Amino acid sequence: MQINPFLSDETTITPPSPAAALFRSWQIEGKIGAPNPKAKIVPELAQELASSREALQEAISHGEKLGTAFSNLQKSIQKIYAHILEMPVEPQERSELMKSLGFPDLERTEQTWVQMVDISKVVATHFKPKKQVFTTLAFEEAHGATAYWLHEIRVVDGEDIVDAVVENWAPQFSRVRMPVGKHRLIIESRNSAYAVMSPEFEIEVPQL
Repeated sequence: MQINPFLSDETTITPPSPAAALFRSWQIEGKIGAPNPKAKIVPELAQELASSREALQEAISHGEKLGTAFSNLQKSIQKIYAHILEMPVEPQERSELMKSLGFPDLERTEQTWVQMVDISKVVATHFKPKKQVFTTLAFEEAHGATAYWLHEIRVVDGEDIVDAVVENWAPQFSRVRMPVGKHRLIIESRNSAYAVMSPEFEIEVPQL
């Protein structure tokens, strides 16, 4: 089966780390196992996905053959993606199935290639190693994005000013220094040509 080369570097199709591959396999398996009439994945591919994930978990536990197990799980995920590409279904049904399993929407255009971060899935954690509170924000990858910017909205002279805070290629911002209190934030997802801003969301940094 051939992988669409324009999509094969998408992290939801080719996860970039063992942890990301495990996460994606659980996502896909959950959708396949749920009551979902559109998830017409052949049993052999579903079983291969489960077996590859178990092999990677075993490799992590024992510290052996990690590279091979990681690669095999990547290939299992890619096979499911390729299988959907080849299914004899209408384009709209194929697109809906892709989205239901967390793969990129095949109906995207060049201008809408980069998707917004889903702010409902942003998780904030806080810790205070010494005197300063640090915040880490983690979220799910946005299709088409190769980097992310965290922006904070501050009020200056009664007007909202948007400031870029930190950038990262991975879907997280680690050890961000924020004062105790409420913060209005936006996450920008982007690639080399396009960028899109998430809706505004709010977090509160606690007094630890």
